[in-house]
Amino acid sequence: MVAESTGNPAARGGMVIGGTLERSCAPWDGAAYMITLDNGIVAHVYDSIAERAAPATAAFPADGKSERGHGQILSCLKDKPCAPLSGTITMGAVDSGFARGRIDIKDGEHSTRHVFQVKRVTKQVFCG
Repeated sequence: MVAESTGNPAARGGMVIGGTLERSCAPWDGAAYMITLDNGIVAHVYDSIAERAAPATAAFPADGKSERGHGQILSCLKDKPCAPLSGTITMGAVDSGFARGRIDIKDGEHSTRHVFQVKRVTKQVFCG
């Protein structure tokens, strides 16, 4: 995880994508959470959900490592199997109702930014 002080990533304009954030389990049964965007992008962050006030942010690389402080990004388009992507998941402000941030996807020399504000879904998850 890399700490930044660049502010709330969703506050910089552009289209903001909706979706949900819910607790899940990391591959080794540790704490994690999943961000599901309305456009078919799914991100898993291998860390606990920390409430954070703007302007603080935290970035998690989606680099294939199944370790705390890393994550995974998937493209889950309708009628197709999910495909792994590489990039970075950046969490901005997080409170009891919503989370804001961005998912930056790298594809060779091209990159795509998905700015989001997602609703936190409360559910009990037991890992391990």
